[in-house]
Amino acid sequence: YCIEQMKAAVIYPPSGLHILLYGRKGSGKRYLCHLLYEYLVNKNLFDKNSKIIQIRVKNLSKSFYDILEEEGFKKNCFSGLVFVQDIENMDPICSEQFLDFLNEVSRNKSDLPIRVIASMNVDTLDSISDALKYSLPIKCHVPSYLERNKEEKED
Repeated sequence: YCIEQMKAAVIYPPSGLHILLYGRKGSGKRYLCHLLYEYLVNKNLFDKNSKIIQIRVKNLSKSFYDILEEEGFKKNCFSGLVFVQDIENMDPICSEQFLDFLNEVSRNKSDLPIRVIASMNVDTLDSISDALKYSLPIKCHVPSYLERNKEEKED
């Protein structure tokens, strides 16, 4: 179900919906993100020059925008996937900047496609603000290995 939600979110017109992946550490959130990127390339929604920017939120001493720029994000020149990990660790200032970024991406008028995926290493959504919950409309719980059914474990 989670995979189908993600696929539907990234092709949602006109420029996709933001996704929040949440679940225990080691459940495969980063792996799902990379598979989704491959899906976007294979569906020709991203070209072969697009890229993934991964940002891990951990004791950020810089602004969210400075980190984006350091990772290769150039406004109006970037095409690809922005994956922001561990958003439960965001301080209020970083959270505010991330919300601004999500709004900018949603209003993106350029022809360059950008998709945003955020992740959290917790099983509930209680550790983030209501504003973040609202700005990340597709919420996918990624179950741990022990929570998965027999067929999925065998696959």
